Amino acid sequence: PPAMLKAQALGAEKMLDRYDALVAMKNIPVAQKADLLVQVFHKERFFASRVEALNQFAADSCVICAEALTDTDVAVRKAALAGIDAHSARALTVLPLLEALLKDSSYDIVDAALQKLADANPAKLPEYLVLTKGIEGNIGRHVKVRWLELAWLSSGKREYADELTQLASPSYEFRTRVNAMAALKRMDYFSEPLTGFLVEAILNPNTRLAGPANDLLAYFYNQDKY
Repeated sequence: PPAMLKAQALGAEKMLDRYDALVAMKNIPVAQKADLLVQVFHKERFFASRVEALNQFAADSCVICAEALTDTDVAVRKAALAGIDAHSARALTVLPLLEALLKDSSYDIVDAALQKLADANPAKLPEYLVLTKGIEGNIGRHVKVRWLELAWLSSGKREYADELTQLASPSYEFRTRVNAMAALKRMDYFSEPLTGFLVEAILNPNTRLAGPANDLLAYFYNQDKY
């Protein structure tokens, strides 16, 4: 009915107005707006407003971070995770919550949590790798790529780097190949098979594949050891 549609439109407009007002508070010191931010986080239904309230807390003063890590909204959990410095005391405080995110329904969160935990608690990385073994991720196999990179860094076993190199081969779609190339660059791992894969990719008409491949080959070429 027209009346219902009008009410919905009015409600959406008010929701956006509240969001804009919240964004305008960015430069106000946290101490002066902390109570309001908590209130917005708890009462607002619009996810963007809740995420904005979360983001405006300084990393060392976020009184709702632990709560946000277990929120039902994936966008809120993702924002809470992104806001935690892996090398901070807060990361150790919420360590069990970060570990629980390794089983999250969002592959993006699993990927980010695995990297965050590898930095925050490297002694337990082998356990984290066991918990996440076999998870592929979304398009681009981003969780598997992250897993292989961390497994190689943790153990030094060449088999992980070789498997990651294969993910950069023509056997896989371009997103997986590009993700694998980025990981190999972070690892500074080069091998003869990778040369062929990169040359093939450079000649590919897909510029989103050819560009990163060209950059990676140039990166290794410019190193005397290669």
